Amino acid sequence: MSEKWNSNVQFPTDSNFVNRITEASFGPSNSSGNPMITWKAEVVSPADVEIGDKTYNIAGVKTTNYLVTEVKDGEEIDAFKTEACRERVSEFWKKLGLDPQSINWDNIDVKPLVNLKIYTQMEPEINERHKNPTAAQLAEGKAKGLKKIEGDIMKNPLTGKPIIQYFPKIREVFGIVPDGSVSY
Repeated sequence: MSEKWNSNVQFPTDSNFVNRITEASFGPSNSSGNPMITWKAEVVSPADVEIGDKTYNIAGVKTTNYLVTEVKDGEEIDAFKTEACRERVSEFWKKLGLDPQSINWDNIDVKPLVNLKIYTQMEPEINERHKNPTAAQLAEGKAKGLKKIEGDIMKNPLTGKPIIQYFPKIREVFGIVPDGSVSY
């Protein structure tokens, strides 16, 4: 019997995943204001994976993915970086069987992405857990102009090792799954 996967267990790295795009939107980035496509997906297959000596159910594990479409440097558009971003979006569109020539860069229609099943390569993003910052750490971080100020790394009191969380990420999209080849 399998256990439900959680972020304390390393997510498997492999290129055999099928994900379903559950949501997609187009709008400004919260951090930079640059226009971007945000798309969310969930694992459809495999439902169960073996990690170490246990079997975990990963069906339904969610990811959030971003594709920037334009890069601004202050008020000016960085033409070189914007061109590279748009090439990535165009390649993504082609992999999903969509026509990149149809993209309106000022208002991208993302509705065709929703419910597509895609072949992907996934791996975990590894994050060490941090304590709340102390007053001294907050002051030092503010003096350096840091946006994110963290405290010391939390450690397991028995082993002394850092406490780690694993967040699944889609690293590559290979293309769409032909209808009917994978079932829920």
